Amino acid sequence: MLLCVLLSGCGYRELQERVLIQAVGVDKEGEEYQVTVRAAGTTQEVQDQLYTCEGATVLEALSSLSLTTGREPFYAHNYLVVFGRSCGEEGLDESMDFFIRYYNTRPAVQVYLAEKTAEEILSQETDTGLVPVQELQNLGKAGTYNSKALSVDFLEFVNGARRPGSSPVLPVLGTSSQGVELLGTAYFQNYRLAGFLTPEETRCFLAMEGSLKNGELVVSGENFGTVTLTISGGKTKRQVLLEEGPVFRTVYQVTADVSTLSGDHGRLDQDFYQALEQAVSSQLQEEMESVLEEALVEQHCDIFGFGNLLYQQYPKAWEQVQDQWEQTMSRCEYSIQVEATVLRMEQGSLKEGT
Repeated sequence: MLLCVLLSGCGYRELQERVLIQAVGVDKEGEEYQVTVRAAGTTQEVQDQLYTCEGATVLEALSSLSLTTGREPFYAHNYLVVFGRSCGEEGLDESMDFFIRYYNTRPAVQVYLAEKTAEEILSQETDTGLVPVQELQNLGKAGTYNSKALSVDFLEFVNGARRPGSSPVLPVLGTSSQGVELLGTAYFQNYRLAGFLTPEETRCFLAMEGSLKNGELVVSGENFGTVTLTISGGKTKRQVLLEEGPVFRTVYQVTADVSTLSGDHGRLDQDFYQALEQAVSSQLQEEMESVLEEALVEQHCDIFGFGNLLYQQYPKAWEQVQDQWEQTMSRCEYSIQVEATVLRMEQGSLKEGT
């Protein structure tokens, strides 16, 4: 009983003795890392605080927080990490290492790439103060509503970089007069930044890899004017065949509802829906082929995981090409097919000219 009394509280620190880190931004300035930290206030009266520290490594920079705050950094409440573009161009493996290995960090934390610097993102202000960390965290959920964005955590990124025959991706944050916003997707060759996808191209990426199940799509045609459709379901089927070389086939089946009409669209009859389905299929297929050409053929980044598909289904064939996959992937054959179904509405449910 005496030992329990003497040892109680050992190693325990009050909240006031800790820096409660909620978000971390990492930029590379020459040979030094500049780390920006958003910390929660320890009381209701104290708002979120912003700290900047430097060091030869991310850990050294964060450890120096205790020299300026007199408190111990605490990472259990960290919600997100933003890497500056300079880190992406150099390669994220070194700057990510701390967040994956350090015992006090959580690897299932959202990760973003900044269009410019991470400091710019975390120091963005509104009329009432710094942009709340919760708002920045919620940006990763935007894809749930519009299918033009994605959410990635450390484990997903590292698995994408290390998985045979695949390349990782990250959502990109930028700033504007409206605050912080998602600008699209960055893709990497191993851990080094290779290129960017716009929000529309991100939608095609999600369709290719099987995650596009909602969002809006605008198509135009002589037979129906301009139509906005709401995607209500999607399914992607992918297969690889071995002929003279690997042949990858992707079929994306999408279901959509007509949301708005404009222009001279005529009657909402069978011809209208067939023309609309053909337009949706053609537009999505062309966009998907363009994204594949840019990322895989031109930049040699297998963000769609075709090589991993080959590895899973034909491991012996993968062994023959794995060492030269970055060069081999551009010579493979790819086929994309989109099958669109526009749900019919009862005749006359929409009036002419609405």
